[in-house]
Amino acid sequence: MSTVIGVRVPKEVKEELDRLGVDYSEEVRRLFVDIIRRRRMEMAVKALRSFRASIGEVEGDLATEIVRGERERR
Repeated sequence: MSTVIGVRVPKEVKEELDRLGVDYSEEVRRLFVDIIRRRRMEMAVKALRSFRASIGEVEGDLATEIVRGERERR
């Protein structure tokens, strides 16, 4: 399923795109997909930063403790 999004550009822009052989429909689709990807990444980074700020500083060397605990469990 797809939908149509109309974009109005100056006539000269469309003529230049045609002259240069640019597949503007494909370029716009790629641009929208890239915008979505970047915005999702920005949202994920924001959520991670917020989560990290909410848990505060971790005391000691947590990674070392986890690895040591896993080794001792074996």
